[in-house]
Amino acid sequence: MKRIPAVLLAFALTAALFAGCGSSNQANQGNQDSVVTLKVNNFAPAALPFGVGIDHAAEYIERESNGAIKVEVYHDGTLLGFNDTYQGVRQKVADIGIVGPAATDSVVTLNSVFTTMQKYLPKPQEVTDACYELIDLVPELQEEMETVGVRWLGLYALFGSSLHCRGIKPLTPDDMKGVGIEALGGVSGYFALMGANALTLDPADYYLSMERGVIQAQAVHWPGLDGYKCIELTDYHLMFGADGGGIFFGIMGYIINADTWHSLSPEHQKIVWDGFRSGSTLTIDLDYPSAEYSKNYAAEQGQEFVYLSTPEELAPWYEYIDQFNALWVENVAAAGFPAQSTLDKLQELLAKY
Repeated sequence: MKRIPAVLLAFALTAALFAGCGSSNQANQGNQDSVVTLKVNNFAPAALPFGVGIDHAAEYIERESNGAIKVEVYHDGTLLGFNDTYQGVRQKVADIGIVGPAATDSVVTLNSVFTTMQKYLPKPQEVTDACYELIDLVPELQEEMETVGVRWLGLYALFGSSLHCRGIKPLTPDDMKGVGIEALGGVSGYFALMGANALTLDPADYYLSMERGVIQAQAVHWPGLDGYKCIELTDYHLMFGADGGGIFFGIMGYIINADTWHSLSPEHQKIVWDGFRSGSTLTIDLDYPSAEYSKNYAAEQGQEFVYLSTPEELAPWYEYIDQFNALWVENVAAAGFPAQSTLDKLQELLAKY
């Protein structure tokens, strides 16, 4: 009779031990389940400035979230290609992806405001700050992105773009008739107004297209000439403004699946947003040496630079800017968006800097 309580006691202790182990395992499983994993797609090589910026953002997010958010980065289009990013992020093949102006302009309307033409452009970081402000001030921009299943997670403005040519020397818009030119997204419409054969190409095709004469000019920023090595092929550069500031910028944007964004806590949303903004700043900083390399290379090779700096020289190009932007407003307003007020606000923000 005395042995029965002892046996029962031993059994109870053993059960309690296993119950405790079970609780520990469940807690550990709960901790594992609480870790948020975000897959990030980059269609381009990791070594390009925005690839470095993405890696920086990933490190920032994991550090600031104390490991509660894990970020998996896929470079070189190993997850999604340049033309597949919007669809892939919408379908959650990736949670986040970087997209260029051409990809954005092909799927949205109001957000093509970022590839309207401009008569004044401040420095890239200032343009970037203006674009962030615009997204805050014009809620219709994010609302439109949600209609295609994504949201802006961040962005950075490209350097102001001018004309970079091979075998031709345009000086006025009349010189663009029949010229094969590559331009980002909606910007191609600006040159098409002049009678140019304006194309938007996959970045992987830039070099061969210029080398083989498919295009004779690119409307692109200096870091792009370095990144895709087209600076080796050019021989003439038509620069807009005394400082060569250019006449459009375009953005590289980070998009996130809308459902993924809304599933994050407000704290995690802020960490992810701040991480990609920090990555954007680093990317712009890295673009400066790339821009200087292209300029220096062109100068050392004896390539010709022409700067349009006087009102008389710029006037014919600006007339086409007015035409292009007016058509943009007409088309975007017809689609039911606040076109004129959005363009006005962007130009007001740019002028502030």
